[in-house]
Amino acid sequence: MTSTTFDTTLFDQRTPPEQNNVVCIPQALLPPDEREAGDDVPTYDELEKVSPLPHLPDRLFPRGLPFPPRMEFGFPISDEQIVALHKLEAPDDDRPIFLEDGTLSSRTLGFATKRLRREVGHRIDFRYVTAKGLNFIVSCCDNYQYHRRDRRPTDDSTEKMRNYLGLDPNAHPHWYVDAADYFWGKGYFD
Repeated sequence: MTSTTFDTTLFDQRTPPEQNNVVCIPQALLPPDEREAGDDVPTYDELEKVSPLPHLPDRLFPRGLPFPPRMEFGFPISDEQIVALHKLEAPDDDRPIFLEDGTLSSRTLGFATKRLRREVGHRIDFRYVTAKGLNFIVSCCDNYQYHRRDRRPTDDSTEKMRNYLGLDPNAHPHWYVDAADYFWGKGYFD
């Protein structure tokens, strides 16, 4: 039997109100006018130092202008795990798994996504993030999709992801900085 209930302790991912102030937001994720560094956009080195967040401060959920950086909610996954998923989904695919620059091909990511979605019974995506020592996470949703219940993982899909990825049974998804959309902006194409 599949659980369709939501793990409310897992998905109550907002920072408690008494802690919801600027101190909770890492310096690299502050709006440009509040950054001590003085630059409008944080450097990749600054972003790499932002640890995955168990809870996301309210200011990092979109509520109007300026729009916050995109934060992905999910579990870490290694390149090796992605390659293994690709091989399970497309065992006869003999095209290159990696591009010349050493990154995973979009074909590899596509096959791996298809396989993991079917295994866990939930829509997921692989997202490139800025966390040090990590390329991708299995993202269930982001801070722009958080309000959509269909993107929130169920207890059952969360457990399946943990098991499939070989994670500790008590592991919970965290918030990670999306490597492609990590700055504050005034519109979609900033």
